[in-house]
Amino acid sequence: MNDYWYYGILLAGMLVIAYLRMKKQQRVYRRMPDREFPEQWQIILEKRVPFYQRLSSTVRKEFEKEIHIFLLNYKITGAKTEITDLDRILIASGAVIPTFRLEKWHYVKLEEIVVFPERFKIPETDKMASGLVGWGEMEGQLWLSRKALYKGFHIDNDNKNVAIHEFIHLMDMQDGLVDGVLEELMDEEDILPWLQLVKDKSDKIGQSHNSIREYAKANPAEFLAATGEFYFESPNEMRSSHPKLYQTLDKIFNPKANWF
Repeated sequence: MNDYWYYGILLAGMLVIAYLRMKKQQRVYRRMPDREFPEQWQIILEKRVPFYQRLSSTVRKEFEKEIHIFLLNYKITGAKTEITDLDRILIASGAVIPTFRLEKWHYVKLEEIVVFPERFKIPETDKMASGLVGWGEMEGQLWLSRKALYKGFHIDNDNKNVAIHEFIHLMDMQDGLVDGVLEELMDEEDILPWLQLVKDKSDKIGQSHNSIREYAKANPAEFLAATGEFYFESPNEMRSSHPKLYQTLDKIFNPKANWF
């Protein structure tokens, strides 16, 4: 009889944990838009977000909807600064761009985005950063420098965008490891070829005519985030200069290749 009670309690506990995990994964859908996308937000997208500018009018509506959902479900706060609509739209764009062509993706390990006016100190170090995904006591947070955020969307040909970069790191974290492998989006047979491609490309970074920035060779996680920036900012350049890398990233971030 005691064994029955033990296993019954154990099973009940497992069901509660599974339920809580499911609710956590669904939290991004708790709030859905109940009004039209604000015109002032649309104007910001039209003026400041090149990715949005390249979309057809029909697909723009889908992008606007994803922006709206993101802003309704994630907290954005300022560190000794007031948050503006421009901050909100650019942050949400950085989050939506890498997931836009994916079905039902949401950031499970995110609760709050904190905006600093300039670069900030990484906790427990003397190093400065423009973007940071939290761990430990910071888990669930993403920190961004407003100056770097604005620059990332203002300059569209340098293959750098701190918001996209950090949100790709968040995507990488979703399987429990920050290792440059998006296990939830990659087929198992593609993982080893991807890691080999990362190594081959990293070995050539720094050579003449190589358009992948130096930071990408730090480790596979940074390679994924940095080349992800490149893929979304300059897709035609990547397709021309690094066709195999482009095709691999396109399979990850754009599984429905003919969606548009």
